[in-house]
Amino acid sequence: MPNQANISSNPNTTTDAFADRTDSGSADLYFHYYGMLQHQQNMLQDYIRTGTYNAAILENSQDFAGKAVMDVGCGSGILSLFAAAAGARVVYAVEASGAAKFASLLATANPSIGSRIKVIHGKVEEIEIPEKVDVLVSEPMGTLLVNERMIESYIYARDKFLKAQGKMFPRLGRIHVSAFSDDMLYQEIATKSSFWQQENFYGLDLTCLAPHATSGYFTQVVVDQIPPNVLVSNCSSITLDFMTIAAEELQEIILPLSLQVAPPCTIHGIACWFDVLFDGSTVQRWLSTAPGMPVTHWFQLRCVLERPIVVGKPGETVSGELVLSAHSRQSYDVHVTLRAPSIVPSLLPNNNGYITSTTISSSTGSSINSNVQESKGSFDLKDPYYRQLNQGWGQQQQQQPSSISIAAEDYTNSNGNGNNIEGAPTNLLGSGCNNAGNGNGNDGYCTTNGNISGDEYPHQQQQQQPTHHENGGAVILTPQSNGVRMMMMGGHEV
Repeated sequence: MPNQANISSNPNTTTDAFADRTDSGSADLYFHYYGMLQHQQNMLQDYIRTGTYNAAILENSQDFAGKAVMDVGCGSGILSLFAAAAGARVVYAVEASGAAKFASLLATANPSIGSRIKVIHGKVEEIEIPEKVDVLVSEPMGTLLVNERMIESYIYARDKFLKAQGKMFPRLGRIHVSAFSDDMLYQEIATKSSFWQQENFYGLDLTCLAPHATSGYFTQVVVDQIPPNVLVSNCSSITLDFMTIAAEELQEIILPLSLQVAPPCTIHGIACWFDVLFDGSTVQRWLSTAPGMPVTHWFQLRCVLERPIVVGKPGETVSGELVLSAHSRQSYDVHVTLRAPSIVPSLLPNNNGYITSTTISSSTGSSINSNVQESKGSFDLKDPYYRQLNQGWGQQQQQQPSSISIAAEDYTNSNGNGNNIEGAPTNLLGSGCNNAGNGNGNDGYCTTNGNISGDEYPHQQQQQQPTHHENGGAVILTPQSNGVRMMMMGGHEV
């Protein structure tokens, strides 16, 4: 094929960083999956994802015109074609899976720009090219940003192939965490193990396995589209700057949590999402997966604790940490700890009006004592519960929207809690947990307890102008926010 690059790929290299960190069985399944065109289609028809990349590249053509570009993990080659369309002199499209042949076919089928694309079939850790590049492009994000551990390959390409003053598209990613209260989801997971509560299963008693089955279901992260009204706190966030971070720093990622909970409620766990910044010279664009934003194929993620904690006072702070520990199956173990002040009995309603006991303990590591409540959970990011598969994802991707990306200037810049990037927004705490201050005592909270109405956040909703809803409950996405922002009952904005 004319666009298959005649550039070396040496899979027998003595120092293969990918092989050193990756279980071979996991790698085989990974490359088999992404070598299938139907899975490339799933990503391409995510128009929020693809359209934002298109806008970020073409609107910053001065970063690409006449430049050498590398596309790390090019898949079908769509980002390579975008880079060539922006004027790149040459694009080295690196792909380890069988999708490399599809990238070559697409380049050949679009000769006006495809003639400048050199497809390299191999891992970025084992190839050589004849020059350093000016720009790296890639889509290295997985669930919770870091799943699949492709960011490490992106960083490897930075260290080996990017010029000293080169650019990365995307430049950085951020993980955001909020507390959530969702009894329906909690009960759904808790009752999954009801099968094991049978005392007469073909004459056998299965009940001894019921607690183990229940605990097992609570080790799965839940991937779905989170209703914004279940979020009950502000956000804690962590930034991964792809330009500066070392691969070693991705082995364990620790995010301290300090979550101020607006209403007294039961906290069932944490909700997580991410966003990435395309730091172009002309236009900065953010790709957000926040609740309330148009849905992407990443959705959002929740860690549901087997033992919830109870917040008895408005504005109380839930502390703790989120720890992500990398493992060789191209993913992470997720460890969550939440702590809250001790419960005041008179604030805890039960069937009789109040809960009178303040001591609860569990073998799962959750406890309430006279000083503090603490709940812990461990999850495998590699083994999610894809709840969204039952909620019509495919039907939401049938029509390409006319507006599919967010300019950085659309974000609110009030309190300076974000990143120190020249020209970038400085107050993006929680990817839309707006801190602009509205005088209603809810500054910085992600959501309210209002009801959600309308379609499941259609793509066109991103174009929607702010509207005042006196009878409340509708999700309102305002131009100055890239995350969760809605009207509560009575039209109060949070």
